[in-house]
Amino acid sequence: MHAFPAFRYCLLGLLAALPIAATSAAAGTNERNPVPSRPAAAPEATEQRILVKLRATAAAAAHAQALSIEARVKKSSAGAANTPTANGTMQALATRASLTFKQSREITHGLHLLQVQSATGETVASMLARLRADPDVETAEVDQRRFAHAMPNDPLFVGQ
Repeated sequence: MHAFPAFRYCLLGLLAALPIAATSAAAGTNERNPVPSRPAAAPEATEQRILVKLRATAAAAAHAQALSIEARVKKSSAGAANTPTANGTMQALATRASLTFKQSREITHGLHLLQVQSATGETVASMLARLRADPDVETAEVDQRRFAHAMPNDPLFVGQ
């Protein structure tokens, strides 16, 4: 009479362990990566968006100019075309680096998005090298999308 309940508990234990074993076996052999892959490489454009971080002295001047531009745009009627919106510090930086200035935008104090055009056939690496060589520039990087190549190994990541 005592053998039947023991058999029942043993059978329940095996049935409960079966889905766990099947899940871990499937996860080890048939993994699906939901992370998007990087798209095919596009040809290098002559117009580039570059993130430029300025040193403290140049950052203060560029920030003051960005604030005055913002105030002028707000005062004008919906940003009229005759309102100058070019940051002189960033325009001078592009000119010193032999780049054609298109526009700039201050992201935060000292960090600017600079849209410039290079000479035809010039590589982005040479543009960045000239910008980084400027004494007012702390760092310069191309503004581009980044894609994850793996899922984080944080066990709490799936709960976020």
